[in-house]
Amino acid sequence: MRTIKRYCLISLLVGVTCLVSSCDSGNAPDSSSACVTIDSSVIEQGRDKVDLDVNGTEFNAYNGSQARVLTTQGHDKGYIGIADIEIVDGSFSLHLPQALTDYTGIGLYIDINKNDRCDANEPMWEITNGPATQNEIFEFSPESISLSEPASHCKINGIIGDLTEYLPCSL
Repeated sequence: MRTIKRYCLISLLVGVTCLVSSCDSGNAPDSSSACVTIDSSVIEQGRDKVDLDVNGTEFNAYNGSQARVLTTQGHDKGYIGIADIEIVDGSFSLHLPQALTDYTGIGLYIDINKNDRCDANEPMWEITNGPATQNEIFEFSPESISLSEPASHCKINGIIGDLTEYLPCSL
C-alpha cells in the first residue's frame, strides 16, 4: 500500500541494504532514464526499509536540468540513496527502492548546470520522514521548492551533508 504525501516546506530521509546502481541514458521522464544508486550498508541492521518515489510536475522552466534526490541517516553515515534524472516537458519521476528507513533525511534539488553538486542559486527541498512503515510518494511542483537560508542551503535539514561537494550518482 502507498500513501501520497505532499509537502511545501523542508524535509527528507532514506534507508537500504546493499549497493545497487542503475544508470541509463535517455530523455524520457521515467525511471528507465534515471540514475539510481542505493547503498544499504549505511543503514543499521534490522531496520525496516521502504521504497521512495519522487514525482515532479510544472517544472517547465527547468527543462534540461536534473532533478536530484539524496537520502541519508545522519552526519557521518554517508548517503543511502542518490538519484537523478533530466527534467523533460516539465516533469520527472524517480523510484528509489529500499531507500527509506526510520527518520531518514531526504533532499531534492534542481541541478541547473548538471555539475552533480548543489549551488546557492538552485532550488532545494528537504525533509525527515518518521517511522518507515510503508512506501512513500512525494509530489513536487516549483511552488513546493524554495531557496533556503544561505547558511543552511545545500544541506539536508540545514545540518546534514554538504551537497556542494561533488556527488555523482554512480559511485
